[in-house]
Amino acid sequence: MTSRGWSPLDAKHGEGETINEQQNDEQKKGAKDITVIGVGAVCDLASDVADNATSTSFVVNEFLLTGQGDRIRLHNERGFTLSGVAGGDDPLPTTTFIQQVLNVVLPDDEDDEEDHPWSWLAELAEERGIVVGESELAALRYEVLLSDRVLRWLAPPGRERSSPAG
Repeated sequence: MTSRGWSPLDAKHGEGETINEQQNDEQKKGAKDITVIGVGAVCDLASDVADNATSTSFVVNEFLLTGQGDRIRLHNERGFTLSGVAGGDDPLPTTTFIQQVLNVVLPDDEDDEEDHPWSWLAELAEERGIVVGESELAALRYEVLLSDRVLRWLAPPGRERSSPAG
């Protein structure tokens, strides 16, 4: 099974954005030379959250990390909604939140032979001109990145959550 981890999303590509479509198009042209060194998911808020919101929606997209340090978005149609007020007296543990992010990108069918949809991700990569096999993807570290907005949402009032503790 692939090792998994999480970290805050750096600001290299902007808040909640892994890579823009123009960069994706530019990278398609020279994609044969792209080396994939990682794979993962980015989670961000779907929209701004009011202080008294009773539910919060999140968007999740999966990406490839290249040897040049770029993230190439593979898809962005996943997401989930959680009930409850942000932070609150009993904040959601980061590990529980990370599992929720993974739940939306993992196969729904218990009979699915893949522990992750590697073949689909390999097809999406090929559509972007990147040749990488599903076994190559499965062997890479899978990392979940949380945007600053998500980290602030997860943090109890008066505290910032910026490290993998939680």
